[in-house]
Amino acid sequence: MPKHADPDPSKQPEKEPKRGRRRGIAALCAVVGAVVVAYAVGFAFFSTHFVPGTTVNGTDVSGMDQAALERLVNQGISGWEEKAQGPNGFSLTLKASDVSLKADASAYARGAMDQNHPERWPLGLFEKTQVHVTEATSYDETALKAAVASAVETYNASATQPTNAGIEYNSDQKAFVATDEAVGTALDADAVEKAVASGVASLSTDVRLDDSVLAQPSLGKDDATLKETLKRANQILALKIPLSLDGKTLATVGSDQLSGWVSVSNGTQIDVSRDAIASWVSDQLSDQVASSDEEHDWALDSDSLAGSIFDAVCNASSDAIEIPRTLVGTRPAESEGAREQGRHIDVNLTTQYARFYDSDGTVIWRSYFVSGDTSEGRATPTGTFHINNKMTDQTLVGADEDKDGEPDYRSKVSYWMPFQGNSVGLHDAPWRSSFGGTIYQWNGSHGCINLPSQSAAELYSLVKVGDKVIVHT
Repeated sequence: MPKHADPDPSKQPEKEPKRGRRRGIAALCAVVGAVVVAYAVGFAFFSTHFVPGTTVNGTDVSGMDQAALERLVNQGISGWEEKAQGPNGFSLTLKASDVSLKADASAYARGAMDQNHPERWPLGLFEKTQVHVTEATSYDETALKAAVASAVETYNASATQPTNAGIEYNSDQKAFVATDEAVGTALDADAVEKAVASGVASLSTDVRLDDSVLAQPSLGKDDATLKETLKRANQILALKIPLSLDGKTLATVGSDQLSGWVSVSNGTQIDVSRDAIASWVSDQLSDQVASSDEEHDWALDSDSLAGSIFDAVCNASSDAIEIPRTLVGTRPAESEGAREQGRHIDVNLTTQYARFYDSDGTVIWRSYFVSGDTSEGRATPTGTFHINNKMTDQTLVGADEDKDGEPDYRSKVSYWMPFQGNSVGLHDAPWRSSFGGTIYQWNGSHGCINLPSQSAAELYSLVKVGDKVIVHT
C-alpha cells in the first residue's frame, strides 16, 4: 500500500478558540475604555460639583455646585430655625433672630467644596459623605447661652437630679457600705449649650441630644477618696474603747454605740456626733458613776467624758479612758467618835449640821439646821438627851419674856420632836428660807433645832421616842 506523508504542522488550519479569545479581549478593552471614559467624565464633573451622597451639615447637596450651595445658604439663613430635642422630652427651638445668626454664604460653600473629593465620586453611589462647615457662621454667644440656660432651668425644675455615690451604715452587714451613684433626668446646661451651639454654627435645623447631655454625678463609687473614707469609717466602727473607773472597766464602747454616733456625709466626710455621745454617756453611765461618802457627793463629769470619747473616735484610738467625776456636794465633817455612839442623833452646833446614826454606825438621815440665837443668849443646850415625844401639827408657844402679858411667839409646826421637856426639840421651820452657816449667831431660834420642812418630815418618819440626842459644839 502506498505510504502517506506526515502532514506539515505549519500548514494546518488555525483553530477557532484563538479567534474567540481575541474577540473577548477586544470587548474587555472596550468596556474598560468606556469605564475609564465614564470615570474621567465623572471626575471632571464632580471636580466642580459635590459627589453623590454628600450632605453639608445635614443638607443633601449631591451634584450641587458651589454657587448653588451658596444660593441655598442665602435663601435659607433668614428663615433658619433649629429645633434641639433631648432625653425625656426636652425641647428647644431657636430662630436666627434669637441669636443674631449670620453666615458668609460664599465662605460656607467654599469651605464645603474644599472637603469634596471628586476621585471618590463612584463610591458616593453606595455610601454617604458627611461634610461639616462651621467657620463661616457667627452668632451671639451670650444670647445663645441665656436661651439654653433658661430652657434647661425650666426643664430641670421637675427633673431628677443625679445622685452621688455615698457611704451608709448597713445594719444587716453591721458595716459601712458604699452606695451607687445614679444619673437622673436633669440636664447639664453646659453640655446642652455645646451641642446646640455646634448646630447653630453648622446651620443644622435638627439637633438630637443624647444621654451625654445629662447631668452627671460628681462622685462615683470607685472614687479613690470615697474608698479611703469607707475604709476609715469601718476602722472606726471596729474600735473597742474601755471606760474605766478607779482602774475597773465599767463599760466598753463598741460598734453598737459607734454605729449610732458615726456617719459619712458627701461620701468623703466622716462625722461624729458629740451630742449623741453626750446623750449616751448621760443615759448609760450617770447612775453607775454617781457616788457619795459622808462628806462628798460625786457625779459623772458628762461633758468631759463625752469630749474624751469624741476625740478617741475621731482619732480611731482604742486606748482606755478613765471616767472623770466631779464634786457636786459637800457636807461638814462628821463629829469625832460619832459612829461609835450607837443609835443617836448627833447635833453639832459648830457646823450647824445633824446626823442620825443607826445602831451599826450607818448614817440614815442628815440635814443642816439653825440652832438657838447666841446673840440673844438663847443658845441650844448641850448634853445628852432623848426624844421624849412625837407630835404633828402643833403650835409652839413662847414665854412672855418682854412682860407684855402675851407669849413672845406662837409658831405652827408640822413635826414636833422634843428632847428637853416640851420646850426644846427638833421641828420644821417653814418661815426660814435657808439653814446652816452662821445664821444662829444673829437670827437663831429660841433654843430649838429648826429644820427644813422636808428634812423634818424625813426625820419624823425615822425617829422613835427614846432615841438618844447628843448636842455638842
